[in-house]
Amino acid sequence: MIVAEKRHPACAKEDEVAEKSNEGGKDMTWKWIVIVTVLIIVIVFTAQNFELVQIRFLAWSFKSSSAVTIFISLIVGFLIGLLVCIRKDQEGD
Repeated sequence: MIVAEKRHPACAKEDEVAEKSNEGGKDMTWKWIVIVTVLIIVIVFTAQNFELVQIRFLAWSFKSSSAVTIFISLIVGFLIGLLVCIRKDQEGD
């Protein structure tokens, strides 16, 4: 004989929340796929562009490989995007 397990209403609500969070995980998977794809494209691009370039910014001037310049630009852009997201989250609270 199978006895049906009685569940507390709070436990049922936790199950619903867990199911909804799994649905959100699908969105995160797509975001990670896009991030990894862009990262691979940037790595291939920089690997093919290793010639020296002269960088001038205001009073500074220096030579660097274009690969290093591209990676630095990528990191700066990522950090700016991260700071914007953090600021939006803080304003939303």
